[in-house]
Amino acid sequence: MLCVTSVLLSTPAAGQQPHNDRPAQVSWDPSTLTLIQPGAVYGRMVRLQNSEILCAFELGGRVYVRRSADEGRTWSDAEPAASYSFGIAANPELLVLANGSVLLSYNERPSDGIHPYTIKVASSPDNGKNWAGYKTVFVAGTSSETGCWEPAQIQLPSGEIDLYFSNEQPYPNTTEQQISVSRSFDNGASWSSATPVSFRPGHRDGMAIPLSLNDGSGIVLAIEDNGLAGMFKPAIVSPASATRWAALETELPANIYAGAPYLRQFPSGETVLSVQSAHDRSSPGTLDFSQMVVYLGDSTAHGFTNSSVPFEVPSGASGLWNSLFIRNASTVTAVSTTTLNGVYGLWSIDGHLQYGGIPVSPAILAVTNAAGGTPGPVAPGEFVSIFGSGLVSPGAQTGSPVSVMFNGVASPLAYVAGEQINAVVPYNVANAADVTIANSGANIYPFPLTLAAAAPEIFIQLDGTAQAVAVNLDSSFNSAANPVARGSYISFWASGPGEVNATGSFDTPILPVRVTLGGVQADVIFAGMICTGVMQVNVKVPENAPPGDAVSLVVTVGSSASRKPTTVAIR
Repeated sequence: MLCVTSVLLSTPAAGQQPHNDRPAQVSWDPSTLTLIQPGAVYGRMVRLQNSEILCAFELGGRVYVRRSADEGRTWSDAEPAASYSFGIAANPELLVLANGSVLLSYNERPSDGIHPYTIKVASSPDNGKNWAGYKTVFVAGTSSETGCWEPAQIQLPSGEIDLYFSNEQPYPNTTEQQISVSRSFDNGASWSSATPVSFRPGHRDGMAIPLSLNDGSGIVLAIEDNGLAGMFKPAIVSPASATRWAALETELPANIYAGAPYLRQFPSGETVLSVQSAHDRSSPGTLDFSQMVVYLGDSTAHGFTNSSVPFEVPSGASGLWNSLFIRNASTVTAVSTTTLNGVYGLWSIDGHLQYGGIPVSPAILAVTNAAGGTPGPVAPGEFVSIFGSGLVSPGAQTGSPVSVMFNGVASPLAYVAGEQINAVVPYNVANAADVTIANSGANIYPFPLTLAAAAPEIFIQLDGTAQAVAVNLDSSFNSAANPVARGSYISFWASGPGEVNATGSFDTPILPVRVTLGGVQADVIFAGMICTGVMQVNVKVPENAPPGDAVSLVVTVGSSASRKPTTVAIR
C-alpha cells in the first residue's frame, strides 16, 4: 500500500520550466563553502563507485586522502596515501578505473640533489582506504631544470590508461618543457616509455589536464602555454591532430598571468575551465595574489567565456593549484588552496549551471529522506524526495509519463511536480543507488546516491519547528500545549529503516529499533511499516525522561541514528 498524506510530504516549490537559451553561466553558492583541510594544497576530487567522493591533496610533503559520504559537506579523517623519503610527494591526481579501483598519480621531488624526479602511481582496491602497487612511470633528472611534474591520467573505453605529465628532462640546457604521455594496458601495473605529445620550441607547455569529450570526438588537453600571448595563458591541445588553440574567446592582455588550467565537462556538453588568474590583481604578471577564475566553453572545448570567480580571495592572499569536480548534471565543485575567513587551506564551493539566470534543466539537484533533513545515504524501502529543475514535463500527471529508477529498478511514485518527485527506494537495490528519471522519453543524468543499511529520519510538522508529527495515547497531536505524560505512550512516524520482515499484519524492520527521549532510552512497544516507506513507532515515555516543550527525540535503526533535530513535548 502506498500512502500519501499532506502531513508526511514536503511542500512542493513552484514549477520551473526548462530554459535553454545561451549563454550558459555558473552561479556560485556561498552556503556550500567548505574547508576540506587546513594547510593543504593541490586538491583533487573524484566520484567513487560507491558514490562517495574521494579528495586527494598535498600536506606537509605527503599525499593524503579524505572521503565524504554526504556530497562534500563533511569529510573523514585524513589518511596517508604516498610519501617520499628524499623529498616531497606532490601533485596528486585521482582516477577511478572501470574495474572500480582508484589510481593515484603523484610527483616525487627530491631535495638532496642526488635522487631523480619521478612520476609515480599507486592503486587502491577499497575506495582509497589502502594503497599498494606503487610503480614508477617515469624517471627524470636530479635537478629541477631536468625534472618532471604534474601528472594527470585518463582511461579510454578500451581500458588503456594515458598518463600525461610536464617534462623538462629532454631540455637540460634550456628552460623549455614539453607534455609527455605514458600508457598502461593493465590497469597501471606496467607503463610504456614516455613519448612527447605537445611542445612549442622555445617555450614551456605545462600542467596538462586530459578530458575525453562527451560526443566521442576524442581527447583534448588543457595546458598552460607561455608562447601563446606573453605570460602563461590557457590553451587546448588535441593530441590526435597535433593542433592547439587559445582557450579563451577573448584573450587576456599579454602581461597578464593565467596559468595552471583545469578542464572538465558537464553532461549537457558545456566544458568548464579554471585558471589561476592575476587579472585585476595586485601582481598581474605573476601567480602571486592570483585567484581562481572559471570559464564556460562549448562541447568541443572552444570559446571559453562568461568568467566567474568562485572564491572571494582577499587582496593579500592567493587562490592556487585549483581543480574542478562535476558533482552532478548541473553542479560543479571548485577546489582551491586559498585563505578565507583567516584560514589557509583547501577550500571547496559549489556552482550551479544556469541558462539566462535559470538553472539548467532537467537536472536532479538533491535527494533527501521525505521526512526531511540533509542529503545523505538512502536505505532500501526509504521514502525520498527528489528535487531538481525540469524533472517533469509541463502538464504531466502523476505516474505518466514520468518514471524513476534506482540502479535501473523502477520505483512507485507518490508525488510528481516540476521540481519535486516523491518516490520509494526499491528493496532490491544493492551497493550504490543511482537515481535516474525518464521524462517523456528523455533520461535525466544519473544522480549518485550512497546506500546504507538504514537511514532513518522522523517526520516533523511543516511549521518550521522541530516538533515531531506525534500523537499521545488519546490520539491527540503532541505539542507544547498538549504534552505527553511521563509513563504514558506516544507514537510517531519515520522513514528509512531499511530491509523488513514481511510477516504478520505489518512488515517490521530486520534491524533493531531503539528510541531515546531527552537521551533516555524508551521502551519500543511497536515498530512496523504502516504503508510503503513509512514506519510507525510506538514507545512508552520513560518515567525519568526530562520534561519540556522540546525534548529531543532520536530513533536509531541498527547503527544508524536519525540526524535531523526532532522534538516532542513531555510533562
